[in-house]
Amino acid sequence: MSENPVLSDDERPLSLPQQKKQAKELRDGMRAGTPAALDRFRRHHPKASELAPADMPERFSALADAQLVIARELGVQSWPRLVHHIARMDDARRAIARNAPAPDGARATLHVRCGSDIREGLRAAGFSGEFLEYSDPLCQGPLVRPANDLDPVYFDLRATFIDTHDIGPGPGWQQVRASMIDQQQRLMAAGSFDEIVLWFEHDSYDQLLLARALDVLGRHAGDTPVSIVSLDSFPGIERFNGLGHLSPVALRRIFSDRQPVTAPMVAAGTAVWETLCGPSPLPLHAIATRRALPGLPYMARALIRHLSELPGSRDGLSLTERLTLDILRDGPKRGGHIFRALVLEREPLTFLGDLMFWSILAGLLDADDPALEVIDGGRNDPASATFALTAIGEALAIGMRDFGCCGPVARWVGGTRCFSDPDWRWDPVQQIPVAIPARL
Repeated sequence: MSENPVLSDDERPLSLPQQKKQAKELRDGMRAGTPAALDRFRRHHPKASELAPADMPERFSALADAQLVIARELGVQSWPRLVHHIARMDDARRAIARNAPAPDGARATLHVRCGSDIREGLRAAGFSGEFLEYSDPLCQGPLVRPANDLDPVYFDLRATFIDTHDIGPGPGWQQVRASMIDQQQRLMAAGSFDEIVLWFEHDSYDQLLLARALDVLGRHAGDTPVSIVSLDSFPGIERFNGLGHLSPVALRRIFSDRQPVTAPMVAAGTAVWETLCGPSPLPLHAIATRRALPGLPYMARALIRHLSELPGSRDGLSLTERLTLDILRDGPKRGGHIFRALVLEREPLTFLGDLMFWSILAGLLDADDPALEVIDGGRNDPASATFALTAIGEALAIGMRDFGCCGPVARWVGGTRCFSDPDWRWDPVQQIPVAIPARL
């Protein structure tokens, strides 16, 4: 999940002459044996680890070796692929500048995204199709398997959670519920278009919603072709956190890489969705570890990250809670600083938006024996409020307490209720869910 773009290709586009110049400078640095060049080769050249530093200048004196390092630093596997990427970006940039025909203009297209972050980007890139925001933070709060695609029990449950935790469109339960039902009905009617394009990245927020969307489209898309744009990196972005980071030029560039959604992909999505809603995490873990996800390369890792939000087997903390307490171990910090440190430095697979994170902080504040306290500001403005560890929080942060014994508020991971019977936990060492006897 991504929020506001942090990179605009128009502000700093990759230039082939610039990359060629940098490659020559790196080659010259390697020939001279400079520490900076040796370090860059060590980190990015696949054969550098085989050599002692003294042997590297002679072995890697060719321009091709420096070009490979430049490409790898930008997240591309080879120099020819980098050249190809830059050419395609230039093509997309020129197409936008001359107001070329819409890339989706040949047929009526519905673009489906789990948020609104690329809506304006697609428009600026010249796309003409309709846009559907299909959003629900399935990575948080309770889930039940709906009896049908418009099951009122399901929407009541989700709208109540989203409204109560202030993580939805608001204001009010009715508006949240109505918005969710409208999105579902529009997705169910997507078969009236000539093509449906799914835009989902690699994190658990996106991948869980992708599973839900595939399940729905499997019943309602009919003969309408469905395709997907999905990626976990982009050249020039060191820490890629989502499609919302991409410029209009980049969005136009990656559209041509979309892949057809196949029947096995739909079946895998349905399997993930159904097990996600179940009370036991074991079936979902089995799907993630048995390589039964054809055509969905990012799903397994996203499912493991999702399951790591179960209470830890040793401390009762979710991975997000554990990382949050660790950030605060060296002293109080404002909520905005904690969130940025989590997303930009600590989180292995970013999926949280700020509103979702504030609800996690609230859980650490609202336990009978809270792990956090607010020492400056108010909870109504968590980004500006200053948070600190309590004595309980300090003990939790070093593994000397179990959060399950601290009277935590009710919490779910998918269909699994935490601190219930059985008390499902996540073993971070073995990377498996384990059930421990419920505490009386």
